Amino acid sequence: MNIDQRYIGQRYDLAINRGHSAGNYANAYVSTDLDDAWERHVASSDFEQLDTVERSLVRAGFVIGFFSSYESHEVPGEHAEEHEATLIEHGDHLRALGVAVE
Repeated sequence: MNIDQRYIGQRYDLAINRGHSAGNYANAYVSTDLDDAWERHVASSDFEQLDTVERSLVRAGFVIGFFSSYESHEVPGEHAEEHEATLIEHGDHLRALGVAVE
């Protein structure tokens, strides 16, 4: 792996980790509504400066972090499918970074 690939990997690790932290914080202190919390996060962050992959990783981390204190059956129906799909697709990535998932 060359330096550019390692740098990109670190940026992606940071993006999903930042998203997770922001989602966790948002549920506790901003809003208990995922859509409202997400809109506020995007409006108050450097989200527009991120590339497409970083944006999707921030969203994935945000969703997982937002619902991190929920049991899977407690995730509201309108977000249950996105939450489950995100866990399946990105859960291992977060676990590899040392983030408690599930």
